[in-house]
Amino acid sequence: MIDPHNRQLQLAMVLKLQMLQREGLAQLSYQQLEHVLFGWVWRKGVPLSLHEAVEDLFRINADEIVVILSKQAIMDGSKKKLSDFDDLIEGVSK
Repeated sequence: MIDPHNRQLQLAMVLKLQMLQREGLAQLSYQQLEHVLFGWVWRKGVPLSLHEAVEDLFRINADEIVVILSKQAIMDGSKKKLSDFDDLIEGVSK
């Protein structure tokens, strides 16, 4: 199993992040990309080799990342109370 702290994997992730940022996901962070990979793409198991991990990484596209992060935001939001959104609601009513 590939280690998430593997320097070569981290370099590949930085390169992919830069590509995605140029393709329209300018606000995408390294942590978000890492979450997509380890929390969704590899949720059933991290690849055994570096080349498999890099193949998965470069196969994922901006549209898939947006869908995954949207699903995560919906799941996170559904766990909150309405009062957790007071600052947003107050900002809209002003």
